Amino acid sequence: MKRILFSLLMLLAFVAFNPSLDAAFAADKGAKSAAECCQMTCSKCQKTCEEALKYCLSKGGKHAAKEHIDTLKDCIALCKASADLGSRGSKLTAKLREVCADACTACAKSCEALNDPKLKDCVTACNECAKSCETGGESCKTDANDAKKK
Repeated sequence: MKRILFSLLMLLAFVAFNPSLDAAFAADKGAKSAAECCQMTCSKCQKTCEEALKYCLSKGGKHAAKEHIDTLKDCIALCKASADLGSRGSKLTAKLREVCADACTACAKSCEALNDPKLKDCVTACNECAKSCETGGESCKTDANDAKKK
């Protein structure tokens, strides 16, 4: 029993004080954070676009035009799919992110064209998501580093 406890303590000490392991774990965490960031950005965009869709349908008029509503629905569907595939580490994630970025860019333009302050969040979320999808989440790390510098 004493040998087992001693072995566990030695193993814990090795892990706790080994700088090369810290670097390896940090590198792995960085790789995951970019992918996770992209997934979170897509999920946030999906939710924001769902709120915008409800708002536009209730407002009516040019806000409820078929082309605009379809653009919002495309963005919602592709953001949801992109977040899902990314969370599973699918090999198709990169391809889908390209399409998702296109949908988000189109959605941002469509919402911005309505010149409605209530759609500002949709424009922002879509632009952030498009940027994140184009860079595979690396833009999140760049944005975080830029914020630290300021």
